[in-house]
Amino acid sequence: AIYRQTLVEEAHLTHRFSTQYKEYKLLVPRWL
Repeated sequence: AIYRQTLVEEAHLTHRFSTQYKEYKLLVPRWL
């Protein structure tokens, strides 16, 4: 149960991070 919960939290953090990263790339100029 604990192992499964860890996987769920990891997946959630990874998804949230990728979403924020995409927004970050959109805000930052390409030449940076």
